[in-house]
Amino acid sequence: MKIIPDELIAVFQQRDTLLGYISYIDLKGKEHKLYSMEGWGSKDIPRKTLKNELLEGYSFGEKAGDTNYGWDKRKAWIRINDPRGFAFEISLDNFLMILDYCGSEPGKKLKGRFIITFDDSNLLLLPESSAEYEQFLKHTEDMKQSSITSKNIQVGQVYKNKSGSQLLYLGKHPTYVIGCEYNGKFYRKYDQAVKQYRIDTGNHSSVKRGAIKENVQRLDGNHYWFSSKEGYFNHSKAFPKYLVSHVPGAENSFDLELIKDKLSKEGAFHSFKEQGWRPMSLEHFKEILENNERYSFFSRTLSEKSTSYRECRAKAIYVYFDSKLNQYVASRENEYYGYQYASQKYDIYRAFSSIEELYDYIQPEYYVIILDNDQMYSRWFYTSSSYCGPRTEERFS
Repeated sequence: MKIIPDELIAVFQQRDTLLGYISYIDLKGKEHKLYSMEGWGSKDIPRKTLKNELLEGYSFGEKAGDTNYGWDKRKAWIRINDPRGFAFEISLDNFLMILDYCGSEPGKKLKGRFIITFDDSNLLLLPESSAEYEQFLKHTEDMKQSSITSKNIQVGQVYKNKSGSQLLYLGKHPTYVIGCEYNGKFYRKYDQAVKQYRIDTGNHSSVKRGAIKENVQRLDGNHYWFSSKEGYFNHSKAFPKYLVSHVPGAENSFDLELIKDKLSKEGAFHSFKEQGWRPMSLEHFKEILENNERYSFFSRTLSEKSTSYRECRAKAIYVYFDSKLNQYVASRENEYYGYQYASQKYDIYRAFSSIEELYDYIQPEYYVIILDNDQMYSRWFYTSSSYCGPRTEERFS
């Protein structure tokens, strides 16, 4: 969000100079970064509320930061002396931008008038003569005059948000959330279900297989849907507050076919029609192994099936080509290895002279989710050694 606020909030620390940390009060009277300011500012120095206006008399101070003490690395900042009697810091990029528009007088005093602005949470000091100042000024005026509501917004029209991005309004539609289910209750996040499972069972080490069902979909009512030009979607149950202005004619610059195609595969926009395990074809299996990497596959006969990728991965079969043996190897480590009753490291370890023999032994499968329009939402079927999450594809085998 690009904004020139009417009022600033400043808290201070006394260092070699009086150093200020500045935030702002937005158009609705909300104070931003309040928690950070309370933790940073000295309790012995009262905070100030300042009128934000174009002022002369700013000057450069010293460079700050640019240190690296192990984990405590701080990037470079430039201190600015404010004519109101304190200093604050701007980024090096902001400093270089100022030099593009104005020079300095003896004593590092900057020529011209400047004003403090914010791009999201980032403070910027902008010269009155800069193009950036004109952009921020127009954007702020648009926000002040915004009259876009749920009653006058139109499907197929483009609207600019507080960050300056253009969004195509797609309408209000039934929307689904995807999460998991434990003990008959729906949870949006897996960690929330695990937390409740541990409270109920007192088991803090592992979750019993099948206790938490994943890939569960629930209807969340009607949401307002928007798309970017790239086909990334925003949707919310409440009417969004980030819309600033209508952009007439901008809908012609959106690729409607791209948006339609991506929306057809969006799990929040369509209900799940079916999901389950399907066999992988020999051709697809060969295609994967051509990369000569190490992969883990889900086996029809050797892996325990579940709707949880986390549970299935522990029982996946590890496959690789051993150049010394000149054979393909299928293995799986014994999950109890190291205990007295499991002295063998592998509970599966076999070598095969051909991919066809390996395929017949493993009988690989993948888990697929189909939407109500018969499009595939996702499937996961293998992992490589350099990737810890499920792989998904846009096609069937």
